[in-house]
Amino acid sequence: MRAVTVAVLCTSFASADPSWFGFWDPDAPSAMSGFTNIAFCDPVANATEKPVAAGIQCLFTLEGSMMSRNANGTRALRDDYTRVWQRIGPPLCNAIKRKRALGFFLGDELVNAGLWFDRLAQYAETVKSGCPQAVVYYNEGFAPIFEMGMPWAATYANVSRFYYPRVPASIDWISFDLYPDWFSIGGARDFNRWTLFGKMAEHQRAVLVPPAYGDRANASVTASDCDGLDCDAAMALWATEMVSFAVSEARVVAIFPFKWRYPAGACKKTGRRCVGAANLPKARDAWERIGRAIVGGQSFDTRRIR
Repeated sequence: MRAVTVAVLCTSFASADPSWFGFWDPDAPSAMSGFTNIAFCDPVANATEKPVAAGIQCLFTLEGSMMSRNANGTRALRDDYTRVWQRIGPPLCNAIKRKRALGFFLGDELVNAGLWFDRLAQYAETVKSGCPQAVVYYNEGFAPIFEMGMPWAATYANVSRFYYPRVPASIDWISFDLYPDWFSIGGARDFNRWTLFGKMAEHQRAVLVPPAYGDRANASVTASDCDGLDCDAAMALWATEMVSFAVSEARVVAIFPFKWRYPAGACKKTGRRCVGAANLPKARDAWERIGRAIVGGQSFDTRRIR
């Protein structure tokens, strides 16, 4: 295996650069303090004390409350989603008004999983109109944004309902997964610039969701995420390249790598994608230094990772 050298750029984060940094599946807020400042939070518990004490703002996750699953596995808005919102929305919005939280996370890859685009727009409008102060964030799979066909979509008369003519106006932050089994680093940059950004309105901002995971050393399924390289070095390279892209684009507001930690036993199956950044020393070092720079608004020293 050939050695890989990754250089972390010396970058000063200005007001136009990313202001927010967090991980999917983080540890407890106290363990993430200092290098993250945003996290997904349970809307039922509405417990913001520990995140706030750690300098972390909550995005309340609404998917579990507002969405249902059809018999064929596709996603849909609950029939009573407006009543659910009327019940859970006001106390959550009050926390946002009091600066105890930042906003809402609508869900993950919902159109990619069968939700009609116009229903996503209705969902976002319900949340935004009910709490205008909130940041409304949503993560999509890349296929609907790129208007690629989905296997299950062919059964519907109007497949265009699963495509993105634009990002719905009530969504403030939008992202899609930037994983290397589909994208090179350059491809991820280009897809954002020439496809996603073109579907965004002036007020909307992009969130980057780069990979931060690895495989078991003797994984039974051939990995396609690390290009034949050591996953730790590959993910450290993605970290430095994505932050370089983020600071070059004023439309990027946050970075949310996937992911910090997998549960115990995750590697017992195929061994693919079962090690999080927390257990990848080079990637962890890169992301922690990047996170501290974003959270602190500071520059970070040029350093080489081997």
